[in-house]
Amino acid sequence: MLFTKLGFGVLAFLYPLILLANEVAAFQSLCLSLAGRSTWKDRDIVRPRWKWF
Repeated sequence: MLFTKLGFGVLAFLYPLILLANEVAAFQSLCLSLAGRSTWKDRDIVRPRWKWF
């Protein structure tokens, strides 16, 4: 197991960094999505238009 080789102190140090990296990736994805610049496999993702009725 990884925690027996590295110790709990290292994992306790890495946990906030991993959470921070996930938050940064989610925020970047949100910003790109709202700006309409999202891509997938080098293709633009087009936002569908709102249909009110």
